[in-house]
Amino acid sequence: MNPSPLFPCTHPDVHTFGTGRRLCRVCNTTLPPIVHANDPITSHEAAEEITRSGRRKTDATLVLTAVQQLPGSTSTELATAIPALTLYAVRRRLTDLHHSDKVRQGDPQVRHGERKQVTWWPNV
Repeated sequence: MNPSPLFPCTHPDVHTFGTGRRLCRVCNTTLPPIVHANDPITSHEAAEEITRSGRRKTDATLVLTAVQQLPGSTSTELATAIPALTLYAVRRRLTDLHHSDKVRQGDPQVRHGERKQVTWWPNV
């Protein structure tokens, strides 16, 4: 995986603190957490695989494109617009994008009779 603004470090030597904060031991870059410290080992393994394989970055790019094309959408609306991803995956990548300042949260909105959901906007 190549460095990008979303994933600024590709070094394999990353230390995860008990708080979930991740720090590259090579370049001292703080990386967004992908799992919580108390999550089961299977979650940590899955997080490592999705990052190492490049799928996390690819999925985040799909979500960012959708946010740019549909500004002010909820995660449910974005998931509907990206049939290749589940709602769960869209929400995880929105968190990644939010941590990397690529998107921002807007005011919660009620859409289609659902409960209030945060809207998502691209950071320009």
